[in-house]
Amino acid sequence: MSRTMRRSGGSPLAALSRDGNTLLVHDGKDYQAIDLTADKPEPKDVKLDGLFARVDPKAEYAEIFNDVWRRYRDYFYVTNMNGYDWNAIRAKYQPLLQYVGDRTDLNYVLGQMIAELSNSHTYVAGGDLGLPDKPHVGLLGASFDSTRPAGATASPACSPARTTSRATARRSPRSAWTSRPAITSWRSTAHR
Repeated sequence: MSRTMRRSGGSPLAALSRDGNTLLVHDGKDYQAIDLTADKPEPKDVKLDGLFARVDPKAEYAEIFNDVWRRYRDYFYVTNMNGYDWNAIRAKYQPLLQYVGDRTDLNYVLGQMIAELSNSHTYVAGGDLGLPDKPHVGLLGASFDSTRPAGATASPACSPARTTSRATARRSPRSAWTSRPAITSWRSTAHR
């Protein structure tokens, strides 16, 4: 049995051969083999030129499907799968693999299968496609001012409606409320 050490992201860092005589090391770009039986083990470059791999996408999709199903079976937070028959759910979605044409299709099938658990924060994303860049958005919150002598203070970041010529463009969402909460500055006792 060979042993593999992995980085935190999951990519292999080093792998020991089954017989324990050779160590394959990966530095993120290149591979080197070290003969551990040599008197003075030294790394030697492993040439990957001309190396080809046969890929059967349908077989890979089936393996990914089974791995995801098994991971949920083994590590879901409750063993009764929220009362659902996880084997039956697998049987329901596995036939859809014949229609999967790419990773996006597979992610959709996986997402639908996992959604059967009726549980939040169970997502499917990326895979060999990676994730798209996320937009940077502002969030409603408070403006903090720690320069005041009495300590840190916070006030609403979103002020009431303004009466400027562009009032509609700069209007606070709070101005549309029929009953506005009283928001005042508060003082933090943590900085005293």
